[in-house]
Amino acid sequence: MIRLSVQFTIKLLNAVIKIWAFREGKPFVNLFNAPDLDIEDLFSLFDTSMEKIAAELRYLYNGKQGYYIANILNKEYYYCGTEWENVKNKLKELGIGRNDRF
Repeated sequence: MIRLSVQFTIKLLNAVIKIWAFREGKPFVNLFNAPDLDIEDLFSLFDTSMEKIAAELRYLYNGKQGYYIANILNKEYYYCGTEWENVKNKLKELGIGRNDRF
């Protein structure tokens, strides 16, 4: 899960055999020097919850096992696949990150 300040937030989810786990990460960009909020408070700022996001992902992707990215600001959801490398690739597709130099 990757947090890009309060204004631009992306969350990473992992669906494992009908059990949905939210993984909280540390911010790596905080352009507006926003406070580091508890995950529940962060979701409530965008009028949503972990349960609502999980329900939407189950609906959109039929509960497919793997990693997901949820842009809770724009309510955009992406299935990444089952491997961590797929997550990195999806983030690059979305214009986040860059290729490793080595």
